[in-house]
Amino acid sequence: MQSPPKCPPLGKFAVGWIAALQSEYLAAKQVLDFEYTQPAFDLSLSGGNVYTFGRIGEHHVVIATLGRYGTLPAAAVLNGLQKNFPFLQFVLMVGVAGGVPTGADDVRLGDVVVANRMVPYSVNKKCPNAEQFNGVVVIPEDNLLSAATKVRAMIEEDTVDLENIIIERFVKNRRIQDKFRRPEDRSDRLYQPNYEHTSDRDCDCLQDTSRVPAKLVIRPERKQYDRIKVHCGAIGSADCVVKDAMERDRLAHQFKLLCFDMESAGLMANFPCLPIRGICDYSDSHKNKGWQGYAAATAAAFALSLLHVVPHQNWQAAGHNIDAEALRQHIKQVFDGVMRVISPGGEGETLTLEGARQALDEIRDTVHKLDQLSETRTQELKETTQSALDKKAADIDQAKSRLNQIETEQNHMRKLLEELCGKIAQQHEKSPQEEREKWDTVHDEAQKNSTWLKERTESTTAALESTAEMLGNVGSLTNNSEIRKTSNHVNGAIGMAKCATTTTAASIPGALLGSGTKGMCYPSTSSYFHTSLTVTSFTVTELYRKRTQHDLDPSIFVVVIIRTLLSPNLKSSPIRENRTATSPQALPS
Repeated sequence: MQSPPKCPPLGKFAVGWIAALQSEYLAAKQVLDFEYTQPAFDLSLSGGNVYTFGRIGEHHVVIATLGRYGTLPAAAVLNGLQKNFPFLQFVLMVGVAGGVPTGADDVRLGDVVVANRMVPYSVNKKCPNAEQFNGVVVIPEDNLLSAATKVRAMIEEDTVDLENIIIERFVKNRRIQDKFRRPEDRSDRLYQPNYEHTSDRDCDCLQDTSRVPAKLVIRPERKQYDRIKVHCGAIGSADCVVKDAMERDRLAHQFKLLCFDMESAGLMANFPCLPIRGICDYSDSHKNKGWQGYAAATAAAFALSLLHVVPHQNWQAAGHNIDAEALRQHIKQVFDGVMRVISPGGEGETLTLEGARQALDEIRDTVHKLDQLSETRTQELKETTQSALDKKAADIDQAKSRLNQIETEQNHMRKLLEELCGKIAQQHEKSPQEEREKWDTVHDEAQKNSTWLKERTESTTAALESTAEMLGNVGSLTNNSEIRKTSNHVNGAIGMAKCATTTTAASIPGALLGSGTKGMCYPSTSSYFHTSLTVTSFTVTELYRKRTQHDLDPSIFVVVIIRTLLSPNLKSSPIRENRTATSPQALPS
């Protein structure tokens, strides 16, 4: 039997999948393209949930389960996902729900409901004569709804077949096949609202065939290709199970609902989430679990199809809104996890080759995120330097502060890499001769990463120093005290950053950062910024000289400065290549 692939760094997981019931969790596992091994870093030690890691298409997916039903447990699980995986882009709530069979939608058992809005129907306020709804209706993200619309169209065109997905994916063993097999259609019985469940043994809903056909709602037989219908509409969510047909119909009429669940209200208020529900009963007193497995399977099959349609996005597309506290927590987890791998606590335990590789992967992914964010923050600093010419020092203060935080984290990661290099070297000496070549390879890779990170940190510092120099020159030439003051602020940031280099790695956290890419050589945006600002400083001096000679209009002077700052022609070479000096642009005569 083929062993599962190694889990990638935790920062790469961008899709969350929440399952409340065991059957929902099992269904989720069946539709994974493959399930990863458990990572070296045990997130449960930091108060997190127990997670399952896998991949669907291009998406790395983390599955979380609930310990119990309800909106509060769902909210707690989402909070853990956000804390442990700060680069999550959205969450799918995939599972079963009680359907609303009234109206033109003709919702039946085994159908799928995709929520285009969530109504917390139990949130009411007391009024003199009655209760009045006081909840907030939440609408999922447009990109998720758009993807759901595309999948529904693909189902109509027969390019997606949910039943075939279930047949192909739910085949691990006979138990799985039986659990998620579609029940016979004759067991899908919809009773009149006034016909209530009588007892657990004698009720008509428990018989092989109905004995009271007059109590059934007559519905036309569906075509074979229409056995699973996918509906898109409102879902009602509250901390209670609807088991009353009269109440079901009242709520459905008031809020135009298609189904009911107990978790969505705890998820959708503060994070992008799409509920996908398979219908397992009709929200009446005749509840039973006969359709629960199949309903969980149809919902999971639709979620699988959805993830094949939703494009995999780089974290930077949504990264600016990532919670800073969650990022700091992520860095702390990386640090704690690496330290647990480097220094196992058990008696006689030593660093393993696999543990060293996993620690190196995790550090490298974090470093890549720092590097990507450094590029983003450097561009912000470059753009807000222009604002300083208009006496808007606050923007550049904020931008340089972010860059300073990145430099601090780069130093933390460098120290962690150095410690890992030392541990690997020690383990190399202890290992048998036949294993030393493997340890040499890991050590060389760690050392290469450490050297590269040192260069990147120095480039970030250079960007800050060049910013201060350029602003000082502009402030002096234009006699602008606000720009000179901003230059002093940036110089202060440089001093803080240099002090941070003496801080031990244990002082983490600070502010993290984004999704990694393969390879270790990057065009250095910080070095590019360093070069462009140095050239700009020279250019400003020459411009000011020409202004005094030719009596240029001040507005033209400022425009040319800004164009020089934003010039795409100022470039630098990648790290570890010989850099060539960039010549200033030709100045206007």
